[in-house]
Amino acid sequence: MASVLVIVGASVRAAAQNAARAGYMPVCFDRFADADTARVAQVSRVAPYPASLPQAVAAAPPGPCMYTGAMENHLHVLAELARSRPLAGNNSAVLRRVRNPLLLAELLRNARLPVPDCTLEAQALPRDGSYLRKPLHSGAGAGIAPWDEQCTLPPRRAGWYFQHRIDGLPCAAAYVAARGRARLLGLTQQRLSEGRCGGRFCFAGSVGPLELSTELYRQLARLGDVLAEAFGLVGWFGVDGILADGQFWTVEVNPRYTASAELYLRGLGINPVELHLRACLSGELPGSLPEQASLVHGKAILTAPCRLVVQPELTRHLLQEAACGPWPTLADIPAPQSEIPPGSPVCTVFASGSTPAEVHQRLDELLRTWQRKLWPD
Repeated sequence: MASVLVIVGASVRAAAQNAARAGYMPVCFDRFADADTARVAQVSRVAPYPASLPQAVAAAPPGPCMYTGAMENHLHVLAELARSRPLAGNNSAVLRRVRNPLLLAELLRNARLPVPDCTLEAQALPRDGSYLRKPLHSGAGAGIAPWDEQCTLPPRRAGWYFQHRIDGLPCAAAYVAARGRARLLGLTQQRLSEGRCGGRFCFAGSVGPLELSTELYRQLARLGDVLAEAFGLVGWFGVDGILADGQFWTVEVNPRYTASAELYLRGLGINPVELHLRACLSGELPGSLPEQASLVHGKAILTAPCRLVVQPELTRHLLQEAACGPWPTLADIPAPQSEIPPGSPVCTVFASGSTPAEVHQRLDELLRTWQRKLWPD
């Protein structure tokens, strides 16, 4: 009988699919209970989210619990979950330290690794957009904005910090960590969009893994070891950064299963959930990784230009389209009667190609195609 794995987060579809591929029985709790999640897992929509998670998870069968995106902002919820079952991921004490931007910047400066200047005080900063205003607790890039004359601080000033803006290619490095060491898995390019979550820096997809120079590989590998040792990280984690002049400038650490993880299954044939659980529960790191496939893979988020109420026939059609080919071509498919507000995600599209530029082009074409299909007027 398959072992139970409880998965929680804002959207757990990707982790649930990979857990099922690894032979686990996923029992999932998130905000959407998407139709394709329900095909591979027992999934429940949780509301209010995330406050009701501990109560919902309490009824699940025994088994470890892993978490996905933005749960690092809800330390009290994770602490409560950890009291009732093994937590396959970083605990609240680790999250509190690694998500402290000043502590992170100090660590990397001392290690002579590139990191932008950051501060909690805005008074002495130029209002010319050379710094970014960023929330201390956020996900998917929500709330980030250039610190210029048009930018204001909400009443809760204590919830924000300011980071020097680095011009370059937005990327994310992926690692798995255990026992104070980290294994670099690769680097993906991030797709960012304007306006979906209230800013110009919203996560809209990933492309990769990218080909790395020897020098960049060494820098990223050392970065992972420095972070794992200093903060005691375990399992799969990501580091967002900017690639500029061959250097990776660390922007923030995402100390949990990341949105780009499924691209490593497509590109390298490694199951990220399996690697995550081995690291968290047994302290195991992977050995040598498979050679990168000849194809580059990518995902992009389709957002609704206007309010959409999902009809059953649309869900059926999207599920049929998703089943074409060896890999799903669509994912995060909304359940019937889901109400999707303007600017919110509808589903995720996938593409592959021989170069990152080709994949970006194909993703853009797919987004336009589905926009025309779903909103013909």
